[in-house]
Amino acid sequence: MLFIILGLLVVVAVGGIVWWVAQPQSVPSTPENQPEESSEEVSDQPPPEYTDEPGIVLFTEHTTATVSQELEFAWLLNGPEGSTSMHTAIHWGDISHPGSFGSDVAPSQSGYPNLTSDFANGEFAVPELFTTKLSFTKAGTYYYRVHAIVDGQNYWTFEYTLVVE
Repeated sequence: MLFIILGLLVVVAVGGIVWWVAQPQSVPSTPENQPEESSEEVSDQPPPEYTDEPGIVLFTEHTTATVSQELEFAWLLNGPEGSTSMHTAIHWGDISHPGSFGSDVAPSQSGYPNLTSDFANGEFAVPELFTTKLSFTKAGTYYYRVHAIVDGQNYWTFEYTLVVE
């Protein structure tokens, strides 16, 4: 009987130690452990979930930047499980092309002369989160959209504006 009681006491003690170790510990606030400031504009909306409906959701919209500043962009490319994308990129230029682009608008018809190359060619599983970086060598106003081809169909976001100073 004594061994059973001692065994139970050990289990309770070990369980209490494991519980205490797993609790969040407070860390004093110092300049070294503060998050870096970011130029990214972050939405206060919760991130969308993967869906079977093909489409693009841009997570990091940038509206201002400085010359040579490296901007990171992230977008979610949705589609039915097992779908593939042969191309997804940010298409951009210094001339606005407003309005909705349908699935009949190919990149060569978009009017944007530039694009990010990270995922411009290949075979990418969908749904997936993509990220790329982009910087601008001269000041000006630029316009961009995210584009993807999923199972042979074109998908576009609406046009965003970026002012580079």
